[in-house]
Amino acid sequence: MKHKYRAQFDNEFSLAIDTLVFVNAMQADFHADMKRDMSDVQWAMEFATVDVNCARRMGKTRYIIETSKADRLQAELDRVQVPSDLIVVSCDDMVDYVRRFDHRAHVVAPRSVLSNACLKVGSYETIYVDEPQTVFARVNKREFYQAFAGKCNQFVMLGTGS
Repeated sequence: MKHKYRAQFDNEFSLAIDTLVFVNAMQADFHADMKRDMSDVQWAMEFATVDVNCARRMGKTRYIIETSKADRLQAELDRVQVPSDLIVVSCDDMVDYVRRFDHRAHVVAPRSVLSNACLKVGSYETIYVDEPQTVFARVNKREFYQAFAGKCNQFVMLGTGS
């Protein structure tokens, strides 16, 4: 009986997060005039972040895997593939877990998120943080935003205690 509703639950959960991300983007566009009076970090934290605090085993990691985008062409002339999205997970084991799904998005553990490999990418469409409480126990949240604010359209934090 427990598995009977799992597919419907997964669809509803994904729809809920997609809706929050969409509404947040609309709200940011509506308040775009405020951006000039704020630092990139302040704007990113207040208008470009969707922060969902939800229980374990809800499908957060599955949502990130299914939603995040893989590579895109950096520029027409360069023909260089760069990741569209960055996924930050809680530990190395989770990096391996996400990559097992043949995922080509840039996936890193907290110890690597502020590395040159992540920072040299010109920009990201979305940065997903899976279990932000654990990630930001290992990486200073302000430093994280300083590194990526202005280089990312949207931050999606999914997990407990975010």
